[in-house]
Amino acid sequence: MTQLPHLLKLFSLFAILTGTADLLLGIHMLELTTGIPFPVTTASAILADSHLRFLGGIWAGYGLTLWWVSNDLKTRQVPLALLGGIMVFAGVGRVISGLRYGFASGLIVAFTGVEVLGPPVVWFLGGSWGRGEGR
Repeated sequence: MTQLPHLLKLFSLFAILTGTADLLLGIHMLELTTGIPFPVTTASAILADSHLRFLGGIWAGYGLTLWWVSNDLKTRQVPLALLGGIMVFAGVGRVISGLRYGFASGLIVAFTGVEVLGPPVVWFLGGSWGRGEGR
């Protein structure tokens, strides 16, 4: 699957850019994406800002790591599997939130689908790497 490294690089670039934006903009990123003012005047909003900035840094780091992994998928299968497992685990968090509070938009549903189903699809498409086939 010769296109898979390119698709992973696109996804990693998305993670790097959105994670960096979250880190730099914090809770104001929510205003940009929803169009609804989100004043940082309460302890819960300040906590949400702190979490969003921290998790933005983690997400950008995830993207950087995925970029590195996608440079050599044949020898970096274990890091790819770890990243995939982390993605599915995080996607389960979105599923829990969606079931409890609802999915705010179709975009969140799409993100959840990518997070829960994407890694197994990548693993299935790349299943021949370990046998020296494909690519």
